[in-house]
Amino acid sequence: MRALVLSALAILLSACALQPKVSQQQFDENQKLCVVLVHGLWRSGMAMTVIDRDLRANGYLTEVVDYPSTRHEIPELSERYLAPAVESCRERSTGAIHIVSHSMGGILVRDYLQHVRLPQGSRVVMLSPPNRGSELSERFGDTWWYQAIVGPAGVSLSDEGEDYLTRLKPVR
Repeated sequence: MRALVLSALAILLSACALQPKVSQQQFDENQKLCVVLVHGLWRSGMAMTVIDRDLRANGYLTEVVDYPSTRHEIPELSERYLAPAVESCRERSTGAIHIVSHSMGGILVRDYLQHVRLPQGSRVVMLSPPNRGSELSERFGDTWWYQAIVGPAGVSLSDEGEDYLTRLKPVR
């Protein structure tokens, strides 16, 4: 057990030593930029803690979206939770607004960007979004037990027929 703890500590220390140093000028420039962080299904804003901490350490402003992923449809989640976070970034930032999302959070971002345009120079990073649907939602989406587990947003992650994902346009 002691060897395992020492190994983990050695890995952690080496990772910290490899962190690039941020100049004061770069830190000041980054403070003009805001990053919105959006978690995925069954998660909370806590899932984005490491990314949030690293961005703040490098001078970025951040907004972590915490939304009840299994309670509402994607458009409602996007409007009630993502939109206010982006608006907060608009108020605090003088530059681009970037968005980093994980899994279903990427679909919320796509929904939001159907109606809203981010400032010039903004970027969106989607980590493992189900842009082509979820095999589980396609297979079990009609069952009561699956609907109870993933909620209405999770059930809509299908790209068959006239399902929700087929109506979303690509992000600009």
